[in-house]
Amino acid sequence: MKHRTFDLQAHRGGLGLRPESTLASFANGLETGVSSLELDVQITKDGQAVVTHDRKVDGRKCLDTGPAFPGDPQYPYVGKPEATAVIRRCSAPP
Repeated sequence: MKHRTFDLQAHRGGLGLRPESTLASFANGLETGVSSLELDVQITKDGQAVVTHDRKVDGRKCLDTGPAFPGDPQYPYVGKPEATAVIRRCSAPP
């Protein structure tokens, strides 16, 4: 019989320790010694894979801090698909 070990997970990178589902949360989870990271992946309309939990930006969890770029017609993002907002933020012109 194979010996089983306990799988200690960092849910979304360590819920409550860092902003969830971010590189900072995943790094922190690994630093705490977990054996696996739990994350959710969603696919955008244009086929991009994005690590995110909620389908839409939830105003109870996330406040719009500003548009991804000046004049962004999708801003404000609350109530809109989160994956789209994340991609816009990451691919904003400098």
